[in-house]
Amino acid sequence: MRRSLVLLGVIALCYVYSILPPLTHLSPSTGDRDRWVSYLVQGLDEKGTPITEEEALVYVNQAHDVAASAFPRNKTKRVEFVDRALELFVETAGADVLIIHNSGGWGRTPYTGDRQWGPVEREIEAILEEQGYTAVISSYVRTPNTSMGIVEELQELLLCFPTKAKVQSEAVRFVTQARPNLKVLVTGLSQGGAYTNEVLKQLGANDQVYGIAAGVPFYYCDVDTSRSLVLQSNGRETDALKDGDAPALLTSLIKAFLKWFWHGLDGGPLGVGAYYTPPGHRYRWSYPGVAEPITGFIEGNFPSETAVHG
Repeated sequence: MRRSLVLLGVIALCYVYSILPPLTHLSPSTGDRDRWVSYLVQGLDEKGTPITEEEALVYVNQAHDVAASAFPRNKTKRVEFVDRALELFVETAGADVLIIHNSGGWGRTPYTGDRQWGPVEREIEAILEEQGYTAVISSYVRTPNTSMGIVEELQELLLCFPTKAKVQSEAVRFVTQARPNLKVLVTGLSQGGAYTNEVLKQLGANDQVYGIAAGVPFYYCDVDTSRSLVLQSNGRETDALKDGDAPALLTSLIKAFLKWFWHGLDGGPLGVGAYYTPPGHRYRWSYPGVAEPITGFIEGNFPSETAVHG
């Protein structure tokens, strides 16, 4: 009986291995390679740091080598990773600090359209500039606006973003290795805060990387505060989503559906999430639990360039 089970197990493993995509074709397509080289050459030229096509190809190959190692059986993720890694490389040309924006909810809102966390990041940018650093803000849209994108996000959420966090963490690792003097501040609000924490965990020890997360939901318990600041209150009222206050969350959800039904038909945003505001889950710069701790964190980890070199 035991031998039969072992034999069945071996047969099952062989079958699974036989249907997996082969690992022998990991080179980028000619079209992707040419697109990436052109993107680097044009992007860096616009930034005032021109490079040749040969130099650009070196960075492209390095990024794709990382992608092939991280996602050997997923071409879509390999392309997504290289796109993201090279995007960060171009955006950080001439910068001292990279601020990465991870929005809440489905993670679709760029910082320019995020009316709550976007202004906080712009304040962070201003503090860094006062400290003598040149900072840039980069948005990461982690969920496509499709039904399959939503399904994938739900799967990732249940498993704490094993693949999506890897895309960003490996991209950050790539850009910090390519730019050893660059510092990176990964930030996120609510669900974006949970995602931010997973990115930092996957990065591990990295002296160039810091994090700020706010309003991490109650169902995400594994929060790591090493080299990061986690805001659990805005300083004005208790965060119902962070504390898992079921009655308050249910009331907020009902109100969100009513507002969605009323304002959505009247030309307002169509997503229920646009109207979902649990008590205490607003983290505005004017709130005492936001500006003060963030300012202290930034000034403590990003000392004044004048003081350092003066």
